[in-house]
Amino acid sequence: MIVATRARTVLAVLSISAALCGPAGADEADAGDAVTGRAAVIEGDTLRLRGQVVGLYGIVAPAPGAACESARGASIRCGAAAARALAERIGEGSLACEPRGRDRFDRLLAVCRKEGEDLGAWMVESGHAVADRFHVRDYVAHEARAWSRRRGLWAGVFADPTERGRVPYSAKRVSALDP
Repeated sequence: MIVATRARTVLAVLSISAALCGPAGADEADAGDAVTGRAAVIEGDTLRLRGQVVGLYGIVAPAPGAACESARGASIRCGAAAARALAERIGEGSLACEPRGRDRFDRLLAVCRKEGEDLGAWMVESGHAVADRFHVRDYVAHEARAWSRRRGLWAGVFADPTERGRVPYSAKRVSALDP
């Protein structure tokens, strides 16, 4: 009797869980399958790939309107520069993005590669973005190399982009590169 009651309870819990989660494979990206294709740059750490907003896992770039100071004291739009650098690096090629989860704004977070090169690692080591050390440690060594070589952001003065608040992404916002 107790076994039958326990079995019914387990079955009920599993049924409710299945109903709440939806059909298996409903969101392929969350399941760990790679998302591939050509991407458009939204910001220096965010892409649009196959209709999804994809954040580069483990990095944070300055916001599109962020101003930084060069080594010579000139004001530069480092957020726009980061987006341009990423767009140039990607070019017309196809990307393979390995999902690592979602952030609080429901962006897919992924390690994206072009021809095997980790774009997050490249952005941080070239000084266009910083490691998101509050959540992961994957790119801290890349950031240290950028700092020691005074590359990109590290050549001047900038506000730490990990301290900025993120805003939800909308379908209307297409690219930081738009005039």
